[in-house]
Amino acid sequence: MNLVQPSLWNQAQQTLEEVWGYSAFRPPQAEVVQSLLAQRDSLSIMPTGGGKSICFQLPALLQPGLTLVVSPLVALMENQVQELQQRRLPAALLHSELPIRQRKQTLWALEQQKLRLLYLSPETLLSPAVWERICQPNLKINSLVLDEAHCC
Repeated sequence: MNLVQPSLWNQAQQTLEEVWGYSAFRPPQAEVVQSLLAQRDSLSIMPTGGGKSICFQLPALLQPGLTLVVSPLVALMENQVQELQQRRLPAALLHSELPIRQRKQTLWALEQQKLRLLYLSPETLLSPAVWERICQPNLKINSLVLDEAHCC
């Protein structure tokens, strides 16, 4: 079942190979990616190492706007953002333990709409300084992802 235009789906498959080095999606990644590209709500419950992150990272790269990824696990966020940045993808993170300089850089990138993925801890998402910025009318948010929801 393909929920998206063939050209967008071809672009998704090409991005999977070019960015992540995989020639095909694993079950049920294709269905989740199609759902998100079609801008439908999606719930994915997959085992550790099952490829959940690609399911929301890939659509974030192909759609305009910002994907907010809320995760309670700072170490996981840091690892994922580091991997994305090593691939030269526009991703950043915000959490309470972040050095002030890095926090300011991330907030600037957010305001300038330079990011496609922003990882946040739940408490950081709800902080007044961050909430005010993500609620700006000119900032297009295309997705809200709750990663590791069982930990929240």
